Amino acid sequence: MTAPAIATSTRTSVAAVSLWRTGVGVLLVWFAIVDLLRKLLSGTTILLAVTDFLVLAIYVTFFLRYPGGRPLHRRTGTGLPWPVWVAGGLFVGIVIIQAFNPFIPVRLLGLVGLRTYVFYIPAVLLGRFFVRSDNEIPDLFRFLLWLSIPLILLAWVQAIIDPSKLAQALLSMDSNIHSFGTFEFRLIPSTFASSKRFGRFLLIVYPTLYGLALYLGKSRSVRFGLFATFISAALISGSRDIVMLLLIFHVVMYVLLAPNLFRKTVLVLLTTSAVLVVWNTFLNYDQTTITEENYRLRSVFSNRSDWIQRVRWYLVDPVTTLREQYTASELFWGTGAGTYGAETGLLGGLDYARTLGLSRAVGSEAEDGMNTYGVADAGMSRLLVEVGIPGFAAFVCLYSFLLFALWRRTMFTKHDPLFPLAAALLFVPIGWLVLAAKAHTALSDGMALFGVWFAIGLSLSIWFRVKTGRYPAAVTT
Repeated sequence: MTAPAIATSTRTSVAAVSLWRTGVGVLLVWFAIVDLLRKLLSGTTILLAVTDFLVLAIYVTFFLRYPGGRPLHRRTGTGLPWPVWVAGGLFVGIVIIQAFNPFIPVRLLGLVGLRTYVFYIPAVLLGRFFVRSDNEIPDLFRFLLWLSIPLILLAWVQAIIDPSKLAQALLSMDSNIHSFGTFEFRLIPSTFASSKRFGRFLLIVYPTLYGLALYLGKSRSVRFGLFATFISAALISGSRDIVMLLLIFHVVMYVLLAPNLFRKTVLVLLTTSAVLVVWNTFLNYDQTTITEENYRLRSVFSNRSDWIQRVRWYLVDPVTTLREQYTASELFWGTGAGTYGAETGLLGGLDYARTLGLSRAVGSEAEDGMNTYGVADAGMSRLLVEVGIPGFAAFVCLYSFLLFALWRRTMFTKHDPLFPLAAALLFVPIGWLVLAAKAHTALSDGMALFGVWFAIGLSLSIWFRVKTGRYPAAVTT
C-alpha cells in the first residue's frame, strides 16, 4: 500500500471514530423526539424507518473504524463465553429461517420480523467500544441527565394541565386511558407514543444514570434527587411495572454493594416480610378506596390477586391457551417472524391480518375466577407463535447464558470502583426481560432493544477495563 493510500485510510478511520460516537448521541436524542414528530405528522410510520436507517448508518461508520479487514476482536476477544455464541447463532439462524416461512402471507412481514429479532444485536459492539477512558464517563452522565430532565418535566406538565388544553402532540397515540373500577384515568407519555414507551425509557436510563452517579462519587442528596425525579415520572406515567422495577433495582443494588452481604441479605428479607405484612393490612386497597386522584400511588399496592393473575398470564397461560388455539404443527414450527406482533399493523391492522390467516391468542374466563385475557399480549405467546418451540428454546438458552455470563463478569469487578456501574447495567437486560414477558411490544421496540444491547456492551467494556486496565476502544486505537 502506498503512503497516500495509507494516509487516506487513516483519515477515514479517524473520521469514523468520531462520527459513529456522535451518531449514537444523535440517535438517543432521536429516540426521545421521534414519537413527538410522528404525532405532529399524523402518526406516520416513515419516521420509524428513518430510525432504522440512522442505526444502520451508525453501524456502517462503526465498522469503517476497522479498515483493511482487520478483525474487530483481534486484540480484545469477544467478552462472552462460547455457550452464548452457540445459543445466539442458533437463535439467529432460526429467526432467519422464520423470516422466510411460507406461512407468511406478505414477505414484508418476515423482513420486518427479522429486524425485530436481529437488527439491534450489533449495538452490543457500540456499547463495548463506546468509552475510551475513564475521563469520558462524566460526559456520559451529563448527557443522559440533560436528556432525561426535559422529558420528565414535560410529563409533569402533562399530568397537571387539563388534557383538553394540551396539543394533540402531547397526548398518547394509543392507550391513553386506563379503566379501573368505575372511573378512567389518564396515562402520561411525555414525548413518547405511549406511557409504556416512556416507562421503558426510564427503565433503561435510570439504572445507568444511578450507576454512573455512584461511580462518580455523587453525594447522597444528588442520588436521592435522581431517585425522586425518576420514581415520580414512573408514578405519574401510570406504569405500575416500572415503579416496581425501579424499587426492585434499588433493593438489588443495596444487596450487591453491601460490605456485609449476609447481614444485608437478612435485613432485606426481614424488610420484605414486613412490607408484605403491611401490604396485606394497611395498604390492602380495593376499588372502593381508589380514586382517580390517588390511583397512581395506591394501585401499585392494590389487588394482590391481580399481580398473581398477571404472573399466570405471562408465564403459564401462553402454554395452555396456545395449545387450544393453535395446531401442534404451528406451535412447533412457528408461523413466521412478524406474524403475531405489532408488525401486523403494516398490513392495515389486526382485523385485516386475520383475513390473511394471521391471528392472536384470545383470552377467556377461567373456572377458578381468574381469566386469561393477558395471554394475547405476553411475550412468550409471540415467541412461541412466530419462531416455534425450537426458536423459543434457543431464545431462553441465549438469554440465560448471557445473563449468567454478565453476572460473572459483573462480580469480577467487585473490588473495583467501576463495580457500582457494572452492577447497575446488569439490571437493564433483566428489567427488559420482565417487560418483554409482559408485553410482546417490548420485543419490537427499537429504542428499548438498542438500549438493552448497548448496556450489555458497556457492561462488557467495564469488565475488560477492570481485567486489563484499558477499555477495548483504547486497545484497538
